[in-house]
Amino acid sequence: AVVGCTALAASGGSGSRHVALTRTRFDLVLVDEASQLLLPTALGALLCLRSPDGTKCNESGRFVLVGDPHQLPPLVQSAKACQAGLDRSLFTHLLDLCHDRPSVPNGRVVELNLQYRMNAPILRLTNELSYSNSMQPIDSIVSNATLADRLCPLPARLFGDTMWNSCSGVDRQYSNQTEALLVAFLVRLLLQCGLDAVDLGVIAPHRSQVALLNRVLAEPTPGTMESTATRQLATGVEVNTVDQFQGRDKRAIVLSLTVCTSNQNTRRGPSRNLLEDLARLTVALTRAKHKLLVIGCSGRERSANESHDIHLFDHSDSVLHRLFELLFRSNDYHALTQDDFAFVKRLEQR
Repeated sequence: AVVGCTALAASGGSGSRHVALTRTRFDLVLVDEASQLLLPTALGALLCLRSPDGTKCNESGRFVLVGDPHQLPPLVQSAKACQAGLDRSLFTHLLDLCHDRPSVPNGRVVELNLQYRMNAPILRLTNELSYSNSMQPIDSIVSNATLADRLCPLPARLFGDTMWNSCSGVDRQYSNQTEALLVAFLVRLLLQCGLDAVDLGVIAPHRSQVALLNRVLAEPTPGTMESTATRQLATGVEVNTVDQFQGRDKRAIVLSLTVCTSNQNTRRGPSRNLLEDLARLTVALTRAKHKLLVIGCSGRERSANESHDIHLFDHSDSVLHRLFELLFRSNDYHALTQDDFAFVKRLEQR
């Protein structure tokens, strides 16, 4: 028999495990998204393995852990738990063990480098940023997939740089009004072009920006003839944090970076940019299947001859600056002008 359940339902003692699994044992246990699971939860799921006498787990059963070490690890908020190593998954522990011990037999670790989600432009970006160009599309259908022709005026991937606005739109709660208005404009544009709300997602790193985006999308666009139907569609678009989007995808994703990368020393201290974590940024960029639109402030000064300037960003240790450089070099970079922001300000003031 094949039984599917959550890792939490399969873990724990006989008193807390799902009743259907209390006496059932299996020859094989496969744990998906294992790189994001807490260590005790993953170990608990392995208690479902069969043994010769039917009571204990041993080498007679086999388990497979499937995960992505380049994406988010388990979420652990306790400092003591992190110090004890509980912020590392069983998947990561075993992966490091296999890499550190040459004596581990070949075949114990298999790299799955074929993906079924992203089209070629989006995959190329994440390949260069996170996967050392190791990922490949499963076939040409996935690689060449796009939205319908009527949505093609926007490229498969695009970064809108709000550098003219700098950091003025970011408040103490890590929300950005200017970006929220720009994102809402793009969301309504995609919906009016025929994209279904269920196929569109909006991602922001901070919960406060998610809350702001939901409020802006629920409001009618000032000074426009927007229909009630369009506004209702906009409120049906899922808006969530990066962490909540892990493991899922949408045909189109609009990503709000929220915090300006030049805002390193504000009155409240260094800016807390969650997307400087490469694993979190990787998750954000890999949720889109056909179109990825990124809105944010690169923090750079506008170059007088930027079309020929190949040293626009100080890489240092900034993950986001690496992303901006890749987008600029591939002509997916669009610097929003002062006129663009004047338009947004007019919407905000009406």
